[in-house]
Parts: sequence; C-alpha cells; structure tokens
Amino acid sequence: MSEMNPLPEDPGNRPPPLDYRSAGSGQSPQERRRSFQGFFGGLLLGTLVSVVAWGCQFSGFGIPGLGSSILLLPGLKLGAGVVGLCMPRWRKFGAGILVSIALGILIFFGMCAFRVATN
Repeated sequence: MSEMNPLPEDPGNRPPPLDYRSAGSGQSPQERRRSFQGFFGGLLLGTLVSVVAWGCQFSGFGIPGLGSSILLLPGLKLGAGVVGLCMPRWRKFGAGILVSIALGILIFFGMCAFRVATN
C-alpha cells in the first residue's frame, strides 16, 4: 500500500496561501464609510417605516381590514432586504432592512404594551 503525501514534492504545485485578512481590510476609508451609510440607511428607513405603520395602527388612524399588516409589513421588508442582498451595490442597505425587521417587532410589542398599560 502506498503512503499518501498530503503536500506535493514540487513547490510549484502547492496551493496559494490563504488570506486571513478581514473582509473589509482591503477597502478604502470612503468605501467603508459608504458601506456603513448603506447599512444604517437601510436600518433607519426600515425602522421609520415600522414606527409610522405601527403608530398609525395603534393611534386609531389604522385602515379597517389592515389587521394583516402584522404579516404584511415584515414580509415586505423581508422581500426588499433579500432583493437588496442579491445586488452587490445594495447589499449593505438590504442587510440594514433585514435588521430593521427585528426592531420593527420590538416596536410593535412596545406599542402593544403601551396600549395595554394605558387602557
């Protein structure tokens, strides 16, 4: 039985060394700033949409029949976030939208708790 050698004898056949730098280490400061702006822009926009939507629903301005907005709003944000993640230029913005789903859920339950506490 032949012994297996994990590394080839010829140094020209060796695989290239692995690059252990972080994903953003090769970016310029302007590119990093644009990435942060994209992420926090998506986070801010998604959170503002949740504040307005849930604020209107719980303040009596809600449109009758929009009880399904509990599923509609996160579903729309999920769709927008996934589409954003699929486009390289909008990837950080899409990630911000996806994170805003969690904040929107917290806003919803906070509004529920406030409504129960004031009634």
